Amino acid sequence: MKRILVAVSGLVVAASLMAQGTSTGGTVNAINKSGTTVNALGYEATLVGGSYVLGAKLGSAYVAQLLVGATEASLAPVGAVIPFKDSGTPPVGTGIFSGGKVKTTLGQGTAAFAQVLLFPATYANYDAAFAAGAKVGKSTVIPVSLGGDDLSPPVVPGNLVGLKGAGPGGELIAVAAIPEPTTIALGLLGAAALLLRRRS
Repeated sequence: MKRILVAVSGLVVAASLMAQGTSTGGTVNAINKSGTTVNALGYEATLVGGSYVLGAKLGSAYVAQLLVGATEASLAPVGAVIPFKDSGTPPVGTGIFSGGKVKTTLGQGTAAFAQVLLFPATYANYDAAFAAGAKVGKSTVIPVSLGGDDLSPPVVPGNLVGLKGAGPGGELIAVAAIPEPTTIALGLLGAAALLLRRRS
């Protein structure tokens, strides 16, 4: 009888330990400011002579989309797009987005990766804005520890610590999309074909 009780209690402990890392709904704080710590403010920028020059801080005309994945290769959008703040909207100041706690489909209390995409609010998503040549941006991919409300004790949502963009000081920047060389070449071929057709 003792052996059965020991075996059953061992199974219960093992199951509870496994559940801590496998229960879905891991959470992350979708915000680029934690208290007084600012993790990469958002700016509009232009490319001048191979260097990015910062313009105005991003306001509500721009949105951020949080991507989270178990690996860097599996990053996918989570939650709704988050508008950047206009001046005076808490937390005070433009250049900040604050989407609060976002639930993922990954395990609570597990390690994951996160990235932030920036694009104008007038577009449905980053890809559409990029294709239109609008000002867009990406953060670096960073590791994040997911929180969990169902864990015992509960674990607070992971913060986007170390979030950086391509700006000169690591700022998140939105710049005009530069077409890839293949896109430019195809455009030139199309224009040449139209000119040849007109001549003949």
